[in-house]
Amino acid sequence: RGTLLKLPKSWRLLYKDGETWRLVNTESRYAIQPDQANTVRFTPVTTTAVRLEIDFSGASCGIQEWMID
Repeated sequence: RGTLLKLPKSWRLLYKDGETWRLVNTESRYAIQPDQANTVRFTPVTTTAVRLEIDFSGASCGIQEWMID
């Protein structure tokens, strides 16, 4: 029997602006729904790096895939 993974408490997307990490300006909310793609729309940025921050709240959580279009 496999381990049941829980949903994260929250997540957010940041981009690197020089040496500073900044939140993207979202056009939609950060969804947390099981068994589907959870999408957030944001104002385009020019950057050298992005960061996905997730609050696991001490639970065993998993991310199957993430991508930026």
